[in-house]
Amino acid sequence: MCNHYFFEKTDSYKKFLKDSKKLVIITDPPFGAKVELIWFGLQAMEKDWNSETKTDEKSAQKADKFWIFPYFMEGHILSKCCSQFQMSDYQINYVNHKKFKAQGATQKRSQNPTRFFTTVPLSQVKLENLSKPYKVCRICEKWVAANNSHCPICNSCTTKVRLLQCLMFLWNSARYDYGQ
Repeated sequence: MCNHYFFEKTDSYKKFLKDSKKLVIITDPPFGAKVELIWFGLQAMEKDWNSETKTDEKSAQKADKFWIFPYFMEGHILSKCCSQFQMSDYQINYVNHKKFKAQGATQKRSQNPTRFFTTVPLSQVKLENLSKPYKVCRICEKWVAANNSHCPICNSCTTKVRLLQCLMFLWNSARYDYGQ
């Protein structure tokens, strides 16, 4: 993924790309991988797809991307890769990971930092009928974790901790403005 190298014959990869009218790339790289290298691999696959489908640069198609990574890497992904990625509130659970696998209703949400980042508008990603509760925020027009609240300051649905940070920032800014 990071160096865009395939261990098998590239003929099947190229045929797959050539036959694809639409491309969705889903990646779940090791958390220690550098985001710049992962982004290089994603861009290279999209470029290969446009090359195989004989698309010129002016009419190049964009592949939809889903990137599974820890939520605390959001800043790196947005600043070093692509600002069009959005982080979903959906919590990824692994079946065979000793630290991040689902353990039923007793597992706390904060125990698993794994989310997916996507270039697909979050309003198109439905999170209904899942084991964990999600709701639609009518203001954001996307599915969010059921325990998140919409923050009028940053205009997004955030956790209670983030909401408090926005309120503290606003309060400190107001205090500073009035010279207190």
